[in-house]
Amino acid sequence: MNVNVEDGSAVTSVALLAPALLAQILIFLASLYFFVATRDHIRISVLSLCVTRRMRWRTAHVFRDVEAKVSRFLLSITFINVCVGIAVTLVMWAIGMPSPILWGALAAVLNYIPYVGQGTMILLLLAVGLGTQTRLEQIVLPALCYMGVNFIEGQIVTPHFIGRTMTLNPFVIFLSITFWLWAWGPVGGLVAVPTLLIVTSIMTHALPSKPVAPKRPVRRTRNMTDREALLANTAQAIKEQRQDAEDSGEKRKQERMEPPEGTAPTGVDTSG
Repeated sequence: MNVNVEDGSAVTSVALLAPALLAQILIFLASLYFFVATRDHIRISVLSLCVTRRMRWRTAHVFRDVEAKVSRFLLSITFINVCVGIAVTLVMWAIGMPSPILWGALAAVLNYIPYVGQGTMILLLLAVGLGTQTRLEQIVLPALCYMGVNFIEGQIVTPHFIGRTMTLNPFVIFLSITFWLWAWGPVGGLVAVPTLLIVTSIMTHALPSKPVAPKRPVRRTRNMTDREALLANTAQAIKEQRQDAEDSGEKRKQERMEPPEGTAPTGVDTSG
């Protein structure tokens, strides 16, 4: 009598997925290397396709903004993620979690993927807690500690280093992450936000928007903050635009009510 034991453990699943994940990482690193090595040639080639001086000027500004935004984002987020990894390592070591360095490294890598990476980390910590602990407080303690570190990073550290200029719509970020995860697997989550920054820079220069500024700026007081001054000027500009639209509507209405020159209101010519 033959007995076949099927091994369906998580280690086997990870071992089966490892070659595909390693291939995706190698493709990503190779693409990044060739792009960095040939970015000057790509810029010259794209600029040579521009037929007018204004188009070349706008394209050069697109390249400049893309390099500035992407490099600033990657440097800032890498520094933040290293700090998050160190903090998670210390916290996991303090509460007695096994392999704290592994959890810190995993937290640093997953923090490159907004929202999805943090949610994945919390689920992993809860799963490990359910599998190794019996008391409720011990099960949720690792996840709560990580959520505390992530809250400090997301609400204090990241806004301070990245600032308002890198603020993107969370819904658009989630759509970008979903698309790249579907198109490129786990590695796609790493390029989702940089790709979104590139698209945002291109659209900003391709479709430049007119700044909202009032004709008569609001007088700023000593206690008024930058945000309050910006909101007050924006409200003043909207009010002026509404008033201009109403005046234009009244003017067109009066022009329609007035008879043509040389005619009476009844349409009878009175010139003779």
